[in-house]
Amino acid sequence: MPLMSHRLAFYALAVLAACGGKKEPPSGTPSGPGTGSASASGRPVADAAAAPAAPAAQLTAGAAPALGCFAWSASRKAAACVTGSISNGEPELYIEYVGAGASPALELSKTFDAAGITAVNESLAREGFSPLSGNDDALTAGKPLPVGSSLSILWTRTQTDPGGENQPPTHKNDLVATCNGKPVPLLTVEAEGDNPRPSVRSIGGHALISLHVNIGREGEQADQFSAAVLDTASCAVTASVN
Repeated sequence: MPLMSHRLAFYALAVLAACGGKKEPPSGTPSGPGTGSASASGRPVADAAAAPAAPAAQLTAGAAPALGCFAWSASRKAAACVTGSISNGEPELYIEYVGAGASPALELSKTFDAAGITAVNESLAREGFSPLSGNDDALTAGKPLPVGSSLSILWTRTQTDPGGENQPPTHKNDLVATCNGKPVPLLTVEAEGDNPRPSVRSIGGHALISLHVNIGREGEQADQFSAAVLDTASCAVTASVN
């Protein structure tokens, strides 16, 4: 089954939650139920908010950047992520600012030349994005991951097609938060021959949810990435469109 066209057209969603100029608490200060919380494994889900003095995140020209989120803006309350897909070595990638107060997505050219990357780096500096540090916590299918006292993330994986000769099964992957007792849909991906790797981190009173998907089927090897940011106080969510 070919890659779904909606996974190859990425753009920024309209802001679903405005933060109204609320001052971001300093790193390490609890600002919501997602900060400094415990994971299902018993270890803390680290708050990885970038320090205000950290240098601006920058990309290097000449090579395709890795899929995934790589920076956070405390002022924009948004993550900078490389979303999109790489199919049989051909990238279709975007820099997408995911979160409240974010700018529209910037499409990266397939050549990643100096002019294109310079424009991206200028935008990252202008929007106040600093590199992320630390690690995400991996999700396990069917097991809710607590991210604070009133937030948890659940990954549900359902087979929708058993496949057949030279055709791997198709699965639907749903990531849903339970925030203050309410279900909040985050991301959904359905693909044939998929190997998903969802994860979450707590950052500045928000949960950053990442979904990497490796796809292997006859004639095609691909990698895809999408992300969502959830405000742990208001439960408002902004997601990349995939």
